[in-house]
Amino acid sequence: MPALLHRFDNLEQRGDISQVETGFAPFTGNLATDEGLISLVELSLFTDRRAPPGVDLPGGPLDLRGWWGDQFWGESFDLPQYQIGSLIWTLDRSKNRAETLALLRDYAVDAVKWMVDILMIDRAVAISERVDNDTAAFQLQLFRPNDPNALWSPRWRKTISGI
Repeated sequence: MPALLHRFDNLEQRGDISQVETGFAPFTGNLATDEGLISLVELSLFTDRRAPPGVDLPGGPLDLRGWWGDQFWGESFDLPQYQIGSLIWTLDRSKNRAETLALLRDYAVDAVKWMVDILMIDRAVAISERVDNDTAAFQLQLFRPNDPNALWSPRWRKTISGI
C-alpha cells in the first residue's frame, strides 16, 4: 500500500517527500475529511513534546524541545498532560529493534491521549513495523464514541537511525 514518506536532514536543513510501499492495510477510514481530525492527529504526533527527565535525548541533555505555546500553562508547564506533541522525536538515532517499535507505539498513543480525555475518541491503538535498518512505520487506529468502526490514520514512517 503506498504511503507518503517525509525525510528531513537536520544538517543540511532540507527535506523531501516521496511515495513508498508499506505492508499496512489500505486506508479505510475517513480521517481526511472527518471534522479536521487528521490535522489534530498530525499536530499531536509531529510537534515535539518537551522531554521529561530520564529520557535519552538524541541532541544531548539540554535538547528538551517542546512547543513554545506550552509555556502559557504557567506552573503546569512541566505536567505532561498539558503538553502538546509527542516524544517520537526522542527515537532519533535509536536502534531499530522491538523495544524501539514498542516505544513508537506508546508515544503515538500518548500523543492523542488528550482526545480521549476530552471524549473526542474512546481510544487509540497504534501498530508499528520495522521497514529496514533505519526506518520504522506506524499507523494509528482511532475509535469514536458509540461507533464500533475504527478510523485509520495514514501510514507514517520514522527514520530512527540518523547516524
